[in-house]
Amino acid sequence: MMAVLLYQIQEPMMYPLAPGKIFLTMPEASDFDNILQEIQELRENKGQLEESFEILKNYHQKEYTAIGEALREERHRNLWRPA
Repeated sequence: MMAVLLYQIQEPMMYPLAPGKIFLTMPEASDFDNILQEIQELRENKGQLEESFEILKNYHQKEYTAIGEALREERHRNLWRPA
């Protein structure tokens, strides 16, 4: 589902996005500034999220490696344990 933002100006000019189905009114210049600012904030948030996920991924990779090593050591001990 595609979200469509509708802006109202005193005399809206309608532009069809899909013939006969969806219309978008022309926003004012200040609306563009607000949209650009929001896009910039979203990009910054995206960068922060990417960094957080990278840190989280590295942490879990280290934990996975440590657990795998412990399991290998335990398996090795059990293989050489006298019956």
